[in-house]
Amino acid sequence: MLREEAAGWAEEVVDLARAARHPRLIVLLTWAASSAWAFQRLGDAKRFGHEAIALLDDATFEPFVWAYTDLAQVAIFEGDEAAAEKLVKAGAAHPADRQDRFCTASGPSFLTRIGRHDEAMQTADFVVAQVTAAGMPASVAMALWGKGLAFAEADRRRL
Repeated sequence: MLREEAAGWAEEVVDLARAARHPRLIVLLTWAASSAWAFQRLGDAKRFGHEAIALLDDATFEPFVWAYTDLAQVAIFEGDEAAAEKLVKAGAAHPADRQDRFCTASGPSFLTRIGRHDEAMQTADFVVAQVTAAGMPASVAMALWGKGLAFAEADRRRL
């Protein structure tokens, strides 16, 4: 249980952050959503993720859009591929994604996971270029991983 201790910290302090209207509340809600879905507490993950997204238009809070990918992970787990795709695209389209391009970076991997390898391959180079320009190492890694997934499933005779 000790290795899981930090996973619950965001959830433990989220009520205090809500009450204080802390500027990084969206980030905290996103980490709570991430931890919840990682431990298969999908209802909690959805609750935290949707709350994070609902606060994006409130200027009180620092915008942070990674909750879209958390909710997309839950949707994939629940078998709702259309919802996963919609969530990833909404996150990538949000102006806050321009800061680190994390939602953009996850596009090819989600397309591959829902069986749209050709589309993932067609977009992978563009996504990698956009994400690399943003300069966030985690996003670059995600984009390259997604590109690798897309091409791993390709018919090598067609390439």
